[in-house]
Amino acid sequence: MNFVSLLCIVGLVGSAIAIEACRGPLGVADGRISDDKITASTEWATNHGATNARLNRKAQGGTTGAWSAKANDDKQWIQAELSTSQLVTAVQIQGRPAYQQWVTKYKVQSSTDGEDWEFVDGGLTFDGNTDQETVVTNFFKTPVTARYIRIRPTEWNNHISMRFELLGCEDQGDGCTTGWPIVNRGGPDSNGWTMASPDQKFTCSGQVTAWKYQGKSSRPFRAIVFRPTGGADTEFEIVGINDIPAGAANTPVNYVVPENDRITVAIGDVIGWSFGGGVITYNGGGSYKVRWVGGNLHAGLAATQNVNINGGVQQREYSIEATVTSDPTVTACRGPLGVADGRISDDKITASTEWATNHGATNARLNRKAQGGTTGAWSAKANDDKQWIQAELSTSQLVTAVQIQGRPAYQQWVTKYKVQSSTDGEDWEFVDGGLTFDGNTDQETVVTNFFKTPVTARYIRIRPTEWNNHISMRFELLGCEDQGDGCTTGWPIVNRGGPDSNGWTMASPDQKFTCSGQVTAWKYQGKSSRPFRAIVFRPTGGADTEFEIVGINDIPAGAANTPVNYVVPENDRITVAIGDVIGWSFGGGVITYNGGGSYKVRWVGGNLHAGLAATQNVNINGGVQQREYSIEATVTSDPTVTACRGPLGVADGRISDDKITASTEWATNHGATNARLNRKAQGGTTGAWSAKSQ
Repeated sequence: MNFVSLLCIVGLVGSAIAIEACRGPLGVADGRISDDKITASTEWATNHGATNARLNRKAQGGTTGAWSAKANDDKQWIQAELSTSQLVTAVQIQGRPAYQQWVTKYKVQSSTDGEDWEFVDGGLTFDGNTDQETVVTNFFKTPVTARYIRIRPTEWNNHISMRFELLGCEDQGDGCTTGWPIVNRGGPDSNGWTMASPDQKFTCSGQVTAWKYQGKSSRPFRAIVFRPTGGADTEFEIVGINDIPAGAANTPVNYVVPENDRITVAIGDVIGWSFGGGVITYNGGGSYKVRWVGGNLHAGLAATQNVNINGGVQQREYSIEATVTSDPTVTACRGPLGVADGRISDDKITASTEWATNHGATNARLNRKAQGGTTGAWSAKANDDKQWIQAELSTSQLVTAVQIQGRPAYQQWVTKYKVQSSTDGEDWEFVDGGLTFDGNTDQETVVTNFFKTPVTARYIRIRPTEWNNHISMRFELLGCEDQGDGCTTGWPIVNRGGPDSNGWTMASPDQKFTCSGQVTAWKYQGKSSRPFRAIVFRPTGGADTEFEIVGINDIPAGAANTPVNYVVPENDRITVAIGDVIGWSFGGGVITYNGGGSYKVRWVGGNLHAGLAATQNVNINGGVQQREYSIEATVTSDPTVTACRGPLGVADGRISDDKITASTEWATNHGATNARLNRKAQGGTTGAWSAKSQ
């Protein structure tokens, strides 16, 4: 998407649409929100504390698999503190595993400072669980920007016990200017040095659209963006480079970066530069890494290709500023696209060959373990450069990165690979011009490689080029849905025949939304003039066999067999995702919807229901009934923050060691800085943070 066009679209769509498709987990379940940031009003006992409340947690290490309150009353709450104020759009909750304890209704509060609280959606009561394991998601009518989110149970089954997650995304802001002020600098003219300063970090994410610099000499200038890959700003990789023509000595030069050369940066990236002879040779790969080992340093580079970190007068030789324009469509587009969590079904993950049936491509989901007689990874039949594994997305989507792991419990992993993309599965192009990405060095660490140029594709193929012992891997794709300009989805509006069937709710899995965004209008007609209830279902099973209700719009009656156009009030718009299903209900005895969206229906053959009264059936492709009414949905897409699910920097080091703190530590080598996701014991330190008290 053209960047200027993006800014125009944002202005047209407006902030309400912009924030409502922001659905990424904010870190309760995966540990990005640390234990000390999850607190509660009371706890039944220490081993029932708030830190057990992470979504999908199980009982372990003498602790329970959920938070349980000390008392059962409406004064209880549990809350999470985010690292900064972020856009929060939804809450997910579960009950206590193995016990008949869960929250059936609750309210939500938000705060920017942890002191002044406001109820979300004016104190709306959300529907909670009906069992201990089902994840119930409630999207806010009006998303909030908050640092603290507090859940307040109001009704419960047996006891107040719960697990939870928050959904949303990082508040991008409007961009930033980062770097050293432009002033005349002294100091020696040092050929062959590359400069970087960890205290000159980007404070926003987006694209570098302009540089402003000046130097003591008039030679050409190379602006570099480094990304810290170690917790103490001791290891860096090159994100991107812009070569800038020479300017006059000691005179500010403004350089506008051509659109195709803009560097996509993240919060915490570091500004640097090189000049003179013998500097780092950059071939577009961005794979060079440099490790700080003391003063002026280099690692794996020639002696004339050093990198100077805060190296004294050299860093004053040139001054530079970067102007960043926030581009959430690409920059924050780092959400998992569905390999690991099963949204991409087994038949859409294929490979060139497999060692045996139980080593097939469907085992290649990130973090999968050996189970049911199958291995925990894909293993190729042969070890050569003709092997590949690929995933097919539901539609063409914006793909920004690949994550890979090796085979669990075996010394087998891919050390280098290339990536191809395709829109049709026939014509393929190499990502980043055939760049070779660095892979794994062990079987469990998740290695993430962001593309220099994100691609819009339906098919992504990984091609191993080097490996350890055998080609075996697990993977995930990161990105977000390519929003386009919206879509119209549903059955064409024509006169329909068939019986007038009271008390049915209809859904058809072949009538899926092809874009995500907000339903801004419905067009429908029916055989009778009764009121109409438009429903959006979300498949929760891989074969369209289980659905949950995303949202409902109640539409006034129209004349029989006459198209009715209904514009949805802004506060009632349903936020939909690609793959959601259109449905409806009409007449008496239909599903009663009270805003919770927690009803689920399972397809068990023909006309069906599960957990609903006999008059609350759901008909899936049920013949003439689905012709009784016709309906179309108009979706306005959200190009700004959709699927904003990216890791915020604990694991990859963008959040530095001094920003990760804890209440106590067992010993120095058990400190908070060891708590990065997927970290292993190394250098005399443990692979996790351990508290002082039990």
